[in-house]
Amino acid sequence: MTIGSENLKQEILLVRDLATVAGDGVNVDIASKVVQRLGGLRKEFVLYFPEIIKSILDLVKNRFVLPVENVADCMKDELIDLRNKSGTKYRFETNKICDFWLKVSDVYPNV
Repeated sequence: MTIGSENLKQEILLVRDLATVAGDGVNVDIASKVVQRLGGLRKEFVLYFPEIIKSILDLVKNRFVLPVENVADCMKDELIDLRNKSGTKYRFETNKICDFWLKVSDVYPNV
């Protein structure tokens, strides 16, 4: 995986969004360094764990499509509940991913 200029821009915006949620301002230079470091860590992770990278990315991006049997036992009940609860998938599809997970993290801390 490589970080192209568009991906870098999106990741910097994500860091900014997270900093805004946390109530802090964000320094673009620091955010850029964090994103570059995370990109390097991602590349190293893929080298060491190539067989699980797709499952991890699926889990992070969209827990609604990940098979329940592919998650840890401590997450299964919450994942099933999250999928079956009315409106959660709609909220997932209509909100930014970080906004959605911030809203449901108290109810589903293990997912």
